[in-house]
Amino acid sequence: MEKRWLFLARCRAIDYALQDPIFALSQHREGRLRVLAVASAERLKSNPELPTMTESGVAMDLVGWFAVMVPSATPKPIVNQLNKWFGEIVAGPETQAFLKNYGGDPWSATPEEGQARLLRDINAWGDYIRIAKLEPQ
Repeated sequence: MEKRWLFLARCRAIDYALQDPIFALSQHREGRLRVLAVASAERLKSNPELPTMTESGVAMDLVGWFAVMVPSATPKPIVNQLNKWFGEIVAGPETQAFLKNYGGDPWSATPEEGQARLLRDINAWGDYIRIAKLEPQ
């Protein structure tokens, strides 16, 4: 009980924080943290009750995602077969349940859609770095 009180006391001192969804959702489920909004452009299908930052007045589309990368010279049939296999894994019930439980909506794309997302995110993060006036390392 004392540890819980100390944790809650610390939480009251935090006005705002960006948290990893795995941490934030577990604390939210325990009633230790109140999630104000998610950073994705659309509400998460796995947690539709949580509004987006955009709905709250701050335009934002930040999501974490994973991809399988291969060298650019990889033959197209191999790329397509790998994409098919990983698409099947993502569509599987165990993967779907795992991702939804940890704050993610399963996303599967064609290699071209994945490449477009990568380039879009690289450009977006370049903008964030300029806005924050961070020095390139």
